[in-house]
Amino acid sequence: MAVPYFRLELDEATVDRTVEVLRSRWLTTGPAVKQFEQEFAAFVGGGVEAVAVNSCTAGLHLALEAMGIGEGDEVITTDLTFTATAEVIRYLGATPVLVDCDANTLCVDFDQVEEKIMDNAKAAIIVYFAGDEGILDSVAEHLSVLHLACEKGDESANQFF
Repeated sequence: MAVPYFRLELDEATVDRTVEVLRSRWLTTGPAVKQFEQEFAAFVGGGVEAVAVNSCTAGLHLALEAMGIGEGDEVITTDLTFTATAEVIRYLGATPVLVDCDANTLCVDFDQVEEKIMDNAKAAIIVYFAGDEGILDSVAEHLSVLHLACEKGDESANQFF
């Protein structure tokens, strides 16, 4: 039995817009990117700014820098994630603290997260690996929380796009 990993669905409007951007010769910093950032910020709401990046790795890096993560800090995250999640923590001089996943949700085991909160723990990267969006208030009371939802399994992850 063949199980597809990913099945891309494109409508003609998406194809036309993609060709339009390619023909504009602005692939990374042009007006389409600026428009996307503005529309995405409006979608999120709350007066936030949005910055488009080339990868999740770059986004994680910027988010951790914005949180002030650096030398001597600890960042709690799951062991069921792409290597970049832990690598950006190390790149900034901090130490990744790995916790197991909950077998039912495939998200971090929040009991383990609470156990790992020590003096040097400054943040947690919560990965939604096709799982539930649970976050304990007690974790958010002690740490900055970065939600990584690129693996979210339902349609709400694609509302904007």
